[in-house]
Amino acid sequence: MVGLETFPANLESNLDVQTGAADGLAGTKRTQWPRGKYEGDDNNEYHIIRYCYVNQEAAEKLDCKLKEAIQLWHNAFGGRPGAASGHSLVMKEVPGWTRLAPDGTFVDEREYCFTAFNPGTRNGIWNSRVKNDVLAIEYDHSGRKSSTTGYTPENVLSINWRHQLRLGDSAGGVVAAHIIAHELGHVFGMLHEHQRKDRDNYVEYMPSNVNGFVAAMNRALTDIVPKPSPGDVVQKLRDDWEFANNYGFLGTQYIKGDKEPGNPIDDPSGFDYDSIMLYPSSFGSIPNNNACASDPRRCPLSKITKDKNGNVVKREHIRTKLTPSPKDAAFIKKYYPWPPIGAGQK
Repeated sequence: MVGLETFPANLESNLDVQTGAADGLAGTKRTQWPRGKYEGDDNNEYHIIRYCYVNQEAAEKLDCKLKEAIQLWHNAFGGRPGAASGHSLVMKEVPGWTRLAPDGTFVDEREYCFTAFNPGTRNGIWNSRVKNDVLAIEYDHSGRKSSTTGYTPENVLSINWRHQLRLGDSAGGVVAAHIIAHELGHVFGMLHEHQRKDRDNYVEYMPSNVNGFVAAMNRALTDIVPKPSPGDVVQKLRDDWEFANNYGFLGTQYIKGDKEPGNPIDDPSGFDYDSIMLYPSSFGSIPNNNACASDPRRCPLSKITKDKNGNVVKREHIRTKLTPSPKDAAFIKKYYPWPPIGAGQK
């Protein structure tokens, strides 16, 4: 057992509700989830995402919806892992344990990531029976949704709680399964579709329509000496992840290449308008922005059509995607193929 810990914020990838993919595994820091034995199959090794809930509340709030989201992915790539579906990816909860009750009966108990956890401060005591590379799932009271991307090997970072899925309620008091499915896309290794380097051929990003743009702009203009031009600040907020993050701008979620702009994230299968990793036009817009609902030019993100000269001739709203697309499923089969490497295989 270790002392109080808080989650390393520099690993987070904020979002709410890629291939034709935006590929988060093409760089050097993140990889596929490790292989291991699964359900008595001694002939194969599966890519297993072992997860736990940070506490009882998280399990009670999220377990059913998590299973719904996993089923959305199973539907997309043709079922559970195996030859028929063509993938080897498994999500498996950390095994629980059995205790002897005072009345002499045996009671099954769930194994949580922490033996003690404070949701307000987000620190606690890590459960020594749980490996430090599991995916820790947390219920967020503020409604925030965020996740880490792919698997971070121990030689890159060996701390507890380095893989995280953080989920809070949306409108209606529940977190929707398609939003969890979006977050699971990140966990599997996907970035946002609109963070592809070729995205400007398919969508138009307008940072000035993102909630908090003016406040971030003013903070930067006040803080930086000598004072930059407004145009320079707009460009940095649009294209520089570190700059946008430093000034608290939600536009980090739209920047090409995410936090590692040098990574070759554009999967050769092309841009995918149907990807569950593509934000709808309304996401991140200014609250009560009725203009976005009627005019895609007033939204953070819109689908565009260009003529042969490269001029935008049409803008359309991007709708919320409720299921992973065929190209999303192809990403899974590319990085988590069947048959996996295992006994008797090379």
